[in-house]
Amino acid sequence: MHPEQLRSLSPIFMLPDQDISLVLAVGGMETDGFKNQTAAYEAACAAANVKYMRVQTPHCNHFNLLCELAKADSPLTHATLQMIHQR
Repeated sequence: MHPEQLRSLSPIFMLPDQDISLVLAVGGMETDGFKNQTAAYEAACAAANVKYMRVQTPHCNHFNLLCELAKADSPLTHATLQMIHQR
């Protein structure tokens, strides 16, 4: 990947408008690379005043994280529903 491709494809360079709320989650069982990318995105959101909520998912990785949305009582489900209701 070339640097110009990175800039045009990476979400960190395309933050949403400030009136959009985000839910950020990274599995605790992820590699440091995934955790670092999420932390960098969170820092970029904070610097740009983008509203977000971070959800802790210590028992997840990128294969099973979305399975949390199938659980009515999971923190990720609650955060997602809260985000939807804010709109």
